[in-house]
Amino acid sequence: MKTAADILRKCFRSQDIIARIGGDEFAVILPNTGIDVVEKATERIRKMVEDSKFTFEKDNIALSVSIGYAVKNNSFDKIEEVFKEADNNMYREKLFHKRSSYRKVLDSILKIFEVRQPALKRHQNMVKELLVSFAEYLKLSKNRIRNLELLA
Repeated sequence: MKTAADILRKCFRSQDIIARIGGDEFAVILPNTGIDVVEKATERIRKMVEDSKFTFEKDNIALSVSIGYAVKNNSFDKIEEVFKEADNNMYREKLFHKRSSYRKVLDSILKIFEVRQPALKRHQNMVKELLVSFAEYLKLSKNRIRNLELLA
């Protein structure tokens, strides 16, 4: 928890609000900030997490985080809905990064298909590349592109 909190403090500005909202969950509010700044901040977090370890009973353990975010674009957006969207995006990321037991089961099933249908993996990669290329052409956000990769 301390390592994660330290990383968050280093990744955000002094005017940003960082709060522990329960268990191992944090929320960050970035006033008057667009999606591009939020995406850059999440990339900074990922990079610092990748380079971080914490010590537990004399063992160095890699830190793992899932990040979900949303942007309140206007005064009509309800903050509860924005928070719910960020929370949903965080759970999508957990699936995307294969940290859930559901994803492990799905990966096992895909491996069985790969053995029985060797072209499946190649097809899966081609579909993913096509979706990502099209999403980038449409200039979709990184978050939407990740969702499309998960779909593929």
